[in-house]
Amino acid sequence: MEKQGYIKGSEMWEVNTFLLTFIVSISGVYVLIPVATRLGLVDAPGGRKQHEVHTPLIGGLTIFFTLTLFLVSSFLLSVYPTHHPALMVTITLILATGVIDDVVNLGFRLRFLLHALVALVMIHWGGVVLVDLGQLISSELLLLGIFGIPLTVFATLGTINALNMVDGIDGLAGALSVVVFSYIALLTYAAGSNYFFFTLAVLGALAGFLVFNFPYRSRHRASIFMGDAGSNLLGFILAWLLIALSQGEEPVIAPVTALWLYAVPLLDTVSVMVRRVWLKRSPFKADRGHLHHLLVDAGFRVRQVVYLMAFLQIVLGGIGVLMLRNNVPQAIGFFSFLGLFAVYLLLISRTWRVVPLLRRVHRMLGLTVAGARSVYVGNLDPAYAELVVSGMLDSVARNRKFSLHGYNRAHSGVKRVFAEIECWSAADMHGLIKLLTRNANDKTQLEIRQFIPRDLKNDRRKQDWKPVECRRDKCRRQSEVVSNFGNRLTYFRYPELPIQKQPSQSAFSGNGRNLDTIQ
Repeated sequence: MEKQGYIKGSEMWEVNTFLLTFIVSISGVYVLIPVATRLGLVDAPGGRKQHEVHTPLIGGLTIFFTLTLFLVSSFLLSVYPTHHPALMVTITLILATGVIDDVVNLGFRLRFLLHALVALVMIHWGGVVLVDLGQLISSELLLLGIFGIPLTVFATLGTINALNMVDGIDGLAGALSVVVFSYIALLTYAAGSNYFFFTLAVLGALAGFLVFNFPYRSRHRASIFMGDAGSNLLGFILAWLLIALSQGEEPVIAPVTALWLYAVPLLDTVSVMVRRVWLKRSPFKADRGHLHHLLVDAGFRVRQVVYLMAFLQIVLGGIGVLMLRNNVPQAIGFFSFLGLFAVYLLLISRTWRVVPLLRRVHRMLGLTVAGARSVYVGNLDPAYAELVVSGMLDSVARNRKFSLHGYNRAHSGVKRVFAEIECWSAADMHGLIKLLTRNANDKTQLEIRQFIPRDLKNDRRKQDWKPVECRRDKCRRQSEVVSNFGNRLTYFRYPELPIQKQPSQSAFSGNGRNLDTIQ
């Protein structure tokens, strides 16, 4: 690994690399969106997909064109290492494979074959190959010999497909990639590696993509998707960097450090594939067993899932960096990672237990549930429901719209009414629940909580639209789906009963809040 400065004579390149690639990436999105629409390079809703509109698959193309401009510019300025042509060719081949997969859906066998061929080009032309695995067993390097090339191909395929498999919700693959590339940028900067500026360019391109893909507070869905082209491209670049930086006479990182830097995609992918094999399924058949799916099933919103998993990657990557900087024996780092994998596999393989656990964590954190769009106020008397809800809102949220719905409990036949109060955001809903609860009478029989529509897609007791499964063939959890909400409640149109416009004081007893404020 060369230790000389990447730039010869210009410090402005270092200052502006991230900013320039960020601007180019954003500009590329605006240029490519109409092109993708005309060419049909869009992801249509349906099947297991969560989005409801056609979304352009141009994230990978945007990142590729941004990096191409950077590589060509640095080559013309004679500031890039000698392996520039190999890197340029291989990322082009990987992108082409991903674009074809986005359009015609290549089978996993053909896709793996094409990725393996690109990995061989990286090995023989770029000279990026695993020669050793570091000091995993003793103070001596564990040399691979003839196994170096096949293990390099395997590692490249694993890195590419790990990122592809976690790309299941808006912003997740991009956020995890930003964390990993940020750690690589810090390590290469500290080591004076030639890869520092290339890593900055990748971060700038990723940041521009996330402007349109990340689930911000004011955005309910992504404007563009990364697609297989984007996840394959980023996964391959990560494989190149992690292998190249861990080899040579003066490696920047140890091979075991690469495991920690890429921990979340690696742990999740391997665990899910082991679980599928254990259940006698194809390891390549998609399901909803990934960590991000379990978090969504537990009630976490997409944005919360992205933040949580990115934070987990920051923590695990930080552990790897601390071990590297403090010269912790590589064997300790390796076996610690294996222990972490064992715990993760145990949790991820028991979804029927981990989802309720995650749901309890969600409630402890006081977060709003995915699928909740309004506030529920239940157990209202039909005769006074409208006056009670109006009075409650007058003191905390005037001019707030609400609707009333009647229902009849099967076991008692008593007719009751619940109110659905509109909310503008998750934060607004959370605050309104607190205000209504605080202003309600301590002796009230009202139920105030988040309103979740009784819909199959909001039922947390299933997986893949089926009951949560375990590995036993005769598992009671596989027997039925408890999703027929109509067997307990019978709904009627409100108002069916006349409303008393001037109710007595006793009429409101136990129905809501401080009665003095109800006029």
